[in-house]
Amino acid sequence: MLFPVLLVLGVIGLLTTLGGIYLRIGKSRSVERLRERAAAECKWRLECVAPSLDGKVDGPTMRTAQGTIELIPSGAPSSWVIDMTTFDTEVAFTHVLNVVAHRDTDRAGRSKLVRPVDLEDPKVASGYRVFSSDADFARAVVTAELIQATRALDAAVRARTFLRTGGGRATVVALRGLSDAAELKAFHDGSAALVGLLKMSEGPTPAP
Repeated sequence: MLFPVLLVLGVIGLLTTLGGIYLRIGKSRSVERLRERAAAECKWRLECVAPSLDGKVDGPTMRTAQGTIELIPSGAPSSWVIDMTTFDTEVAFTHVLNVVAHRDTDRAGRSKLVRPVDLEDPKVASGYRVFSSDADFARAVVTAELIQATRALDAAVRARTFLRTGGGRATVVALRGLSDAAELKAFHDGSAALVGLLKMSEGPTPAP
């Protein structure tokens, strides 16, 4: 009587193992389909705006003479909703800087390289927090004009945006996955103008 019982238990164990394997395979295939669908959607959105910016699309990114736009499903692989858009370009300085609205302070990240910077202009300080590796640099570049351009960009793309720099790169992040060609162009042009202001304020001497 013992052998049939052991046989049944062995079969049950084998079926359970096989079921787990097939479940993992099915889940993996489902995630891959969602990833491919999101990538195709990103590419289609960017191809709609590429001609007006003379841009070159490669998957979820588009390169132009001014920088690179990328559409991102930030919650992947748990969620493949495209909910973030970034503009990235090269700058001459290497200072770490984060300029965020008060409500988005948690997006400044946790780093030993940066500290909160107290700004002298109350119009700037009232709406934004600034974190930087160099307080003097931050005060020089985070001007009322820069904040005004940031607010104009927010309005143009109907999303909150924030600016970060580090390692010779400047990135503008929109907290929305832009889909309309006009909004994508506005984001590209507004971000390029924002970084342009940053470069002008920083001056000709790059950080060591």
